[in-house]
Amino acid sequence: MTDETTSTRARVLAAFNRLVFRHPGRRPPLAAVIAEAGIARSTLYDHFGGRDDLLLEALKEPLGVVADVAAGGGDADHLARILTHFRERRKEAADLFAGPLQARILRVLAGQVRERDPDLSEPASLQLAGMVLGLVQLWLSGAAPSSAEDLARLLADTAAAQRGVLKSR
Repeated sequence: MTDETTSTRARVLAAFNRLVFRHPGRRPPLAAVIAEAGIARSTLYDHFGGRDDLLLEALKEPLGVVADVAAGGGDADHLARILTHFRERRKEAADLFAGPLQARILRVLAGQVRERDPDLSEPASLQLAGMVLGLVQLWLSGAAPSSAEDLARLLADTAAAQRGVLKSR
């Protein structure tokens, strides 16, 4: 990617994120993202396939924190802050993780886990990502009540155990 391409993508993502934080609970219309970023509609489509692709790209950073912990690294305190953010937007996060983008989010997270732990096979990274997202979904639904800090530690411990099993196969 050229510096200009990277800069334009970053500008569009920043505009999308500003709008999401400015209007919680709503996915911003593409027209608003385009106006906020100061770009042409065709420019947005040069970089992203549409609003879902833009949303998935915006999720890569917080999912990366989840992937760090799932792959055996990362910072549980940072993960707890991400989980708190999800909890503060519980309905939107629950809808996102269980909605039409669920499979794509799972594949993004699994890819990030595999980048961090190349010893995991693709099916193993999908299984690990599914376990982590499943626990987060249960927590967001209230079915697994705990603090964000306790959930972050549980995710780290459970992921470590599951990685051990998956690697021993």
